[in-house]
Amino acid sequence: EKDFKTAISYAEKIKNKDLSLYYISLCYENMTGYYHNKVYINQEAENKEYKDSLLYYLDKSHETIKQVKDNNGVVSNDFKYEHIAFTYIRLGIFYLEQSELEQSEKHLLEGYKIHENKEYNIPVYSKIILLNQPSLLYLEKEEYQKSIDFAQRALKLEKKNNNPYGRV
Repeated sequence: EKDFKTAISYAEKIKNKDLSLYYISLCYENMTGYYHNKVYINQEAENKEYKDSLLYYLDKSHETIKQVKDNNGVVSNDFKYEHIAFTYIRLGIFYLEQSELEQSEKHLLEGYKIHENKEYNIPVYSKIILLNQPSLLYLEKEEYQKSIDFAQRALKLEKKNNNPYGRV
């Protein structure tokens, strides 16, 4: 955690505000991995503090990346919106893991909207994740046809673009 905070302090010194915000957002997102491991890998899920920290840094990452201006000439819109979609998906997964299905659906579908927007060039492996996660949500909600539809679209993309990051 200390290393991430050090990285943020360096990112804050970047003169270009949009680039600074982009890197700060990435640092916050990377901090979520630390807390995710504490909760789900190290079996410290009972510790509410870690879950609260996980959500806090997901929110911080999401709010920070949204401050990056479009068409700023430094951070491409594709990078910005891929990261926004990713944070929506991560928030959706967080709420799914808490069985807060309505919150999960809200965030997952916001990420999905970015996937569907032809204005942004989202990498295929990200698109596969953006399709797969709503499938898991709808499985949990027992909306099986929606789950199947999202899963089939993710699988179709994965078969066309064989990439270890996009496995379904």
